[in-house]
Amino acid sequence: MEKQKWSLFVYIVNHKNGARVAKLASRYGISDAAVFMGHGTIDSSMLQFIGVSDIRKELVLCVSKDQEGQTVMEKIIKDQRLDKPKNGIAFTLPIRTIRSAYRIEPLLEEDRDPMINYEAIFTIVDQGKGQKVIDTAKAAGAFGATLINGKGSGIKEEKLPFTMTVEPLKEIILILSQHCHTDDIVLAVSKELDLEKPGHGILFTVDVTRTVGLYEGECEKK
Repeated sequence: MEKQKWSLFVYIVNHKNGARVAKLASRYGISDAAVFMGHGTIDSSMLQFIGVSDIRKELVLCVSKDQEGQTVMEKIIKDQRLDKPKNGIAFTLPIRTIRSAYRIEPLLEEDRDPMINYEAIFTIVDQGKGQKVIDTAKAAGAFGATLINGKGSGIKEEKLPFTMTVEPLKEIILILSQHCHTDDIVLAVSKELDLEKPGHGILFTVDVTRTVGLYEGECEKK
């Protein structure tokens, strides 16, 4: 059986539109999504030049099978008018490995590109569990990590009185790992956080084609 391809779908949309994008993705079957706040730092003249007038942005990350995600992406592009200037951008990245409830796609050594020295490991968990991810990853060989706060849509929404909706708070942990450490980190974090159980989070990796500011010596185990 051919191995299914998974992709990370990235949407950068105008302020307050992130939740709508995540809910639209969820409506069409993509439950693994998280929304993060962003703020631009370039001057207004440059913003006008690239067609962006509002520096307050929201970043939406969605993980799904590639074919399904592409179909949903077309619906989001139409809904958000991303084919028009000033409304945002969207792009995709191929996922190398993924671990969460009901989906485990292991990283196969024969699939590795010998020119790739680093991989980015993304882990999305409930708020408060990010430090546990970082500590576990460091013990398994990671040299550092970045933690970002956001909102998720992967858990079924709870309806409260007066039609209020609660969206779970999430933390995303980004780790740049030398390829010789990636498998150990992925397995350790997956086991420690019980990512194979529903509602415990999701982990995925993507190839990094270039790095700056990292030691790029020979890959050795700690």
